[in-house]
Amino acid sequence: MDVVAEEPVSEIGRREGSAELLSERVYARLKREIVFGRLPPNAKIVEREICEQFAVSRTPLREALLRLAADGLVIVKPQSGTLVAPITLSRVMAAQFIRERLECGLVRRVTDCWNRAGHATLLENIAAQKVAAECNDFEGFHDLDEAFHGHMSIIAGLPDVWTTIAASKPHLDRIRIESLDRRKHIHDLILDHTDIVAALADRDVSKAKRRLRAHLRQVLRSLEYLNQ
Repeated sequence: MDVVAEEPVSEIGRREGSAELLSERVYARLKREIVFGRLPPNAKIVEREICEQFAVSRTPLREALLRLAADGLVIVKPQSGTLVAPITLSRVMAAQFIRERLECGLVRRVTDCWNRAGHATLLENIAAQKVAAECNDFEGFHDLDEAFHGHMSIIAGLPDVWTTIAASKPHLDRIRIESLDRRKHIHDLILDHTDIVAALADRDVSKAKRRLRAHLRQVLRSLEYLNQ
């Protein structure tokens, strides 16, 4: 009796018409590897190795790489392969500009739409941030930080604003994450989040904007990374 080898889940899904979903998963995973520095600037991406690691064929990988190239996260060179793009000051500053303008622009609407449920969610998020910081879980802290800011746009009733911000800032995130190995910096971010929530709860638009703007500009302290 012949034994039929079990097919990888990814290949089954691809055969059933989920190639687009598979490409999205490869894209998201590679993007995270780049943003978190596990694929550092100028690292060569070897397609064969990535296909083996992710258990995918070359087609969804190449589709993902095209998207990453459009994001400016990889550079595709026909003769020499694909490299992780370096971090450039111009991209970081552009992302910072977009984020600051959009997020600070949400503040008044957040205060107008403020509610107990949203307040409780933000406080729970801050409590989880403290736990992540105590455990030196920097990646977990980053994810909670993202959720914190994203939830403000949900309170405002404009979740797509955060989607736009998130799509614009992978280069900014690469710089931000470099600073998360400094415990004092994380402590400062948590204090900022606490102050921002307090100002929002008081419906003090001016104070909330000041706190948020100063908080978002903390990333500028990490720009010395580009000079290393």
